[in-house]
Amino acid sequence: GQLRTCLIQNQVGICYGVETCEPSDGWVDCTAVAAEVEVCDGLDNDCNGIVDDGLLGQSTCGNTVEGVGTCEGVEVCLGPQGWNCQGPLPELESCDFADNDCDDSVDEDFRDADGFWTLNDHCGTCGNTCDGKIANGTAVCGGSPDAPLCVVSECDEGYIALNDFQCAIPPEVSCQPCGD
Repeated sequence: GQLRTCLIQNQVGICYGVETCEPSDGWVDCTAVAAEVEVCDGLDNDCNGIVDDGLLGQSTCGNTVEGVGTCEGVEVCLGPQGWNCQGPLPELESCDFADNDCDDSVDEDFRDADGFWTLNDHCGTCGNTCDGKIANGTAVCGGSPDAPLCVVSECDEGYIALNDFQCAIPPEVSCQPCGD
């Protein structure tokens, strides 16, 4: 019933365990396992005292969301969890100056077909809507594609476009003396 250390050695390494003395059979039941090539499993397969060492991870991988896209990442060993792709998960594009769906285009759903910020809801940048920008009138995204800005589209009844940014009462009406 006495215990002592034992080992199993092969070309990969040496693994240690304990064995029991049986009076009739001698030393039996060595608990050592045969050393194996290290794999990503949270165990010290090659019995060198280091878990999951020397693995050739760091290869590229992809996280995919059906109907959205695939984002590249790097494979890393997470021990008992195995290999995991460390990288972003693709999301539907949102207007936040990031490539959410990992298609190498930033905020493309919020720009015109040529890639400029000329849409009424995103004039010049994300979220800059032209709605309500012109008092007494309506605005559209105008200017040049390189420098878009909200400009007068139409003035309310009784107002005229004084310039690209203002709707005003016509000067000839506002300067006439009152009749009553």
